[in-house]
Amino acid sequence: MANWYILCTLMHHEKKVAEKLQNAGFEVYLPAHKVRRKWSDRIKVIDELVITRVVFVRCEDRERKDTFVDSGCFYMMDRASRKVAVVPDRQLDAFRQVVCQTEFKVEFFDRQLKPGMKVRINNSIFDDIDAEVSVVEGKERVFVRIDMLGCAVVEVAKDDLTPVSPLTP
Repeated sequence: MANWYILCTLMHHEKKVAEKLQNAGFEVYLPAHKVRRKWSDRIKVIDELVITRVVFVRCEDRERKDTFVDSGCFYMMDRASRKVAVVPDRQLDAFRQVVCQTEFKVEFFDRQLKPGMKVRINNSIFDDIDAEVSVVEGKERVFVRIDMLGCAVVEVAKDDLTPVSPLTP
């Protein structure tokens, strides 16, 4: 069965590694946003990576072991089990949906967050995504957790959130 793995790359090698893996027949996901950058003579829209030094790779475990990867690249390990970290499909799908379908900038925090209120987002963009809420700088923000990496953060209206469990202490 194919799983999503987190491949850590050297800085600024993410696109090259992703391209090599795609050319080898692997499914890859490189989370990026379109942003405007201003230079002295022009404004240009570019793809900016949401998470630097990370490429998500979907493959069988035996394929992962045989995958040619540039020097300096390695698969992220789960500290608890001491095995290669696997990202569940549901978590990656929710993260992908947040990155692809929001008009707001997605911020990424590479640290684990303390548990908060579990919610389900109910709007046309993020319908039925389970998430965690935190109030940061006076704004409601929703954290979509990928357990091995941390959380993606996007602002969502309070009216679009339905509690699915009580606040944890």
